Amino acid sequence: MLNEIIKLIRIILLAVALFVFSPVPTHAQYYNYNGNVYNYTPVNITTGNATNITGSSAILSGLVNGNNLYSTYNLETWFQYGRNTNFEYATAHINSNSGYANFNSTVSNLSPNTIYYFRAVVQNPQGVIYGSANSFRTNFPAVVNAENSNVFSVAPAINTNPATAVSSRSAKLNSLLMSIPDNSTTWFEWGTSPNLDYITPAISLGSLSSAKHINTISGLAPKTTYYFRAVMQNGTSKMNGVTLSFTTNNATSSAVTVKNTDDSAVTNTSTIEPSAFSLVANVIGAGSFLPKNLFGWVILVILALILLIMTKHAYRKLFERRSESASEHV
Repeated sequence: MLNEIIKLIRIILLAVALFVFSPVPTHAQYYNYNGNVYNYTPVNITTGNATNITGSSAILSGLVNGNNLYSTYNLETWFQYGRNTNFEYATAHINSNSGYANFNSTVSNLSPNTIYYFRAVVQNPQGVIYGSANSFRTNFPAVVNAENSNVFSVAPAINTNPATAVSSRSAKLNSLLMSIPDNSTTWFEWGTSPNLDYITPAISLGSLSSAKHINTISGLAPKTTYYFRAVMQNGTSKMNGVTLSFTTNNATSSAVTVKNTDDSAVTNTSTIEPSAFSLVANVIGAGSFLPKNLFGWVILVILALILLIMTKHAYRKLFERRSESASEHV
């Protein structure tokens, strides 16, 4: 009896070994396509980067691969994209039949200064496979490189003013901003070359119609020329002021070690001040004759009343003088 049980166990183990190690075709390893059985290779898909980004379009890229894949299966690739990871839009499907497929699609009619998410997608007879999500931000519709302009320009004006309080280690960067659009921020771009490799912290301009921006930079290198310009931005546009320069003074002590500028060692202190023209800007709408707020209308009405009273007074005086002159002639 014991021998029979041992034989049964051996038969069961042998059957299990044959099942595990036998080259029996399974759906995961082979696929029947058009009456032929082909070796199935899993699909790998990679979501690439977005390139050629403008304010309204971009080119999305992806890669799908698998050994001997395209000679056996007809694949379709496309992209899903949108303003969030729900991916509410999709590009047209592209057929891929041979080789490793680098594929791309152009998406258009995008909104400026907006983050979009996208992912590559591939479909073969086995199903649909999704790549990982990537993202990009569209550009502004236009970046305006402004010249220092009249402070009472109707259009937004950004003036880069000369640096002040320049010492061996620090300087104050100055700008004057007029006709400020709603929801705007401002900062300075600066560096030791006109490429302007660094930026100061962005400052919200709130509801100001005009303002002075002052940013004190500390930790600079002595006897070094720095370049800078003012920048103003809102949700739809960006304006760059002209680029100016200044040179820091010599170190005042021989014990000071001169090092190359390191952005991590630089400190920034920013202040926003209403400009000397802020009151007038509120009254005339920062470039427009009509006021921008209730305070401006009140001031405008008061000025109009004062002008009316002064005109009436001047007319009365002129009438009295003419009356006196006429009396003397009589």
